[in-house]
Amino acid sequence: MNTKNTQHELCDGSIPENWEMPKLGTRVQLIAEGVCIDFRGLSAPAPLVGSLKALACLKDNQSLTAYYPMTPMHLFPALLEEGWQWEILQEDNNGTQIRIFKIKAHT
Repeated sequence: MNTKNTQHELCDGSIPENWEMPKLGTRVQLIAEGVCIDFRGLSAPAPLVGSLKALACLKDNQSLTAYYPMTPMHLFPALLEEGWQWEILQEDNNGTQIRIFKIKAHT
C-alpha cells in the first residue's frame, strides 16, 4: 500500500499522462481585477495547469490572484515565457498568495 501524501507533492512542470484537471467549482471567484482561485489542498499539477488555463482566459488589464499550497516555483518560467509578471502578496504557513498580471505595452 502506498502511503505517500500527494497533497503537497512537488511538480516538475510536466503534466502526467491520463491526468485530468479537477473541477474548481467554488474555488474560483470573479473579482473586479479579474479572477481569484484557491488552489490550496489540490495536488500537483493542478495549481500550475489551472493557473495557465485561467491566464489564457483573462481579458486585457485583468489579473489572476491565486492561493497556492506553497510557492509555485515551476510556474514562474512559464509565466516569464508568456510575458506575465507576478508579485507575491502573502507567504506563510497557510500557503502563498500571488497576483499574476501583464503590463500593457504603450503603442
